[in-house]
Amino acid sequence: MMRKSVRLGLMAGLEDEVTALCGPRYQPDKESPYHRAGSKKGSASLNGTKEPVICPRVRHEEDEEVKLQLYKAARSQRNLFAELVSAVSEGRSTRGLTRHTKGAVSKSAASRMWAEKSMEQLEFLRSRSLGEVDFLALQIDGVSAGEQMIVLAVGEGAVDVGSELPISSHIGTLTME
Repeated sequence: MMRKSVRLGLMAGLEDEVTALCGPRYQPDKESPYHRAGSKKGSASLNGTKEPVICPRVRHEEDEEVKLQLYKAARSQRNLFAELVSAVSEGRSTRGLTRHTKGAVSKSAASRMWAEKSMEQLEFLRSRSLGEVDFLALQIDGVSAGEQMIVLAVGEGAVDVGSELPISSHIGTLTME
């Protein structure tokens, strides 16, 4: 039911965008440089999956086909971004997301999205002010994997006894002398 409602909303929105450019169906705006040009098969990211849709086409009298803004947004994999991050946060592997999204996102795109979101979260973590926070202890730990080293700093007792607050993380190379 929800998927059908989202699809109908997308189709209505596309028709509204075409009407705004060209005028109502069968009553074209004579002063508009745009005209309807049929439709084409396409796809959109709806409810976390790649769904087939029929997209109306619009042409400009001097230029080529006009890209409809709503269709461009609906095709964007960025619509899946929050859902993918949530799925990975819950333990699903980025490699299994292709099956989860019915092919809407490739394995490498899912990994890139996860890495991008991780970097955003890390930047937020590092940029927030800790001036008002009292720590009972500071724990710094590191893990090495080959030449790579991951260091994590955690403040303990920041809010109340027994609580932990991540402070920062850093990935670098490990050099032995």
